[in-house]
Amino acid sequence: MTKFEEFFGNVRDKHTESMRNDILTECGISVQSFRNWRKGTFEPAGQWWSQINAIAEKYGYPKPYTL
Repeated sequence: MTKFEEFFGNVRDKHTESMRNDILTECGISVQSFRNWRKGTFEPAGQWWSQINAIAEKYGYPKPYTL
């Protein structure tokens, strides 16, 4: 299991859609890339970690990545 897959799997249902939209917007990735991260097919590249950490904190979750 990848870090992103584990992290997003622990996101509460009420936050999943808005957090998904924030990640798509902030990272400028495609829906398919997000799905691949979510399924654990790929792990986000390091260039996206700071944005993902910021979004996680915005919703009250711990940072999934250590920079």
